[in-house]
Amino acid sequence: MAAVTARHEPWTYQAAFWGLAILLFFPPCFRGLFFATEQQRVLILAAVLFWFVWLWKHNCRDYKFLSHPLYTGQAFYLLGKLPEAEKDLQNAAGDEQAKGEALVWLALVKEKQGKTQEAKELVNQASDINKTYGNAFEQLKTLPVL
Repeated sequence: MAAVTARHEPWTYQAAFWGLAILLFFPPCFRGLFFATEQQRVLILAAVLFWFVWLWKHNCRDYKFLSHPLYTGQAFYLLGKLPEAEKDLQNAAGDEQAKGEALVWLALVKEKQGKTQEAKELVNQASDINKTYGNAFEQLKTLPVL
């Protein structure tokens, strides 16, 4: 039987973990304190925590951020860059695991571009994959776009 060895995490991981624990369990809003100075401390802690997480990711050589075309397509849509969103979401629709969600977001793009018939066809294709995608499309249509 092989011996179990302890996994040594870098100090940035420990800082991120314990910072998240503090942020989750001790924020001033749980105590009903909504004063500007207390909120400022929590926001500073959140920014420092975010920095520790990225240091940890860098230490692990994990440089992925918005690594899938679906994520970049969603981001482009929300930023109002519809041609870029359309391109990335069409690429994401080629991935079998992300196909349904990509089709819903692509239908949103088509709807914003005034191509309602294409949007309906894409929603129908997505609904064939998962019946809830039709409702998701209707809910996502209400999202504000920059």
